[in-house]
Amino acid sequence: MGDIQLVGDIRGAIENGRLSVFAQPIVALNENSDINYFEVLVRLLDSSGRHILPAEFFSSAERYQLMEELDRWIISETLRLLENHWSNLTDTPIQIAINLSGQSLGSENFLTFVQGEIDKYKVPAECLCFEITETVAIANMQRAQHFMHALKKLGCSFSLDGSVNIFSHFFLGGSPVPF
Repeated sequence: MGDIQLVGDIRGAIENGRLSVFAQPIVALNENSDINYFEVLVRLLDSSGRHILPAEFFSSAERYQLMEELDRWIISETLRLLENHWSNLTDTPIQIAINLSGQSLGSENFLTFVQGEIDKYKVPAECLCFEITETVAIANMQRAQHFMHALKKLGCSFSLDGSVNIFSHFFLGGSPVPF
């Protein structure tokens, strides 16, 4: 499938609700945990009804500057679903990991959007873990630090995806990253 068709499918999916979010459990094999961890995954339903995996459309979304739009949709939909099902989820504490793109992290208005969505949907910020890649965090260091500190004040946590090195420890202000 060509980039141009994928871009049309991505735009159409965002505008017409043809995206789906899934929660994949993250299970520690070597310990018991008092918290249930999940990572949010997204699937795109193309115009013919076929599910498209992120590996097939994220590079086009990145190339054509659609990742922030996708991240916004994913955050809104995840928080909406959490709010709708919260009463069924409160037996065991949960933490939901949501991946963020470099385009979103580099956007001036993205932090305000995330803060607004957390407030709008009344989902406890403590259950949200935003996942960013180490290279994105370093490339957008000042904005990433501001973003992380602002959302940590609300109770959100963060994890770095990729090989974490000693620089990341100092980049995060010495705070532990759970994953």
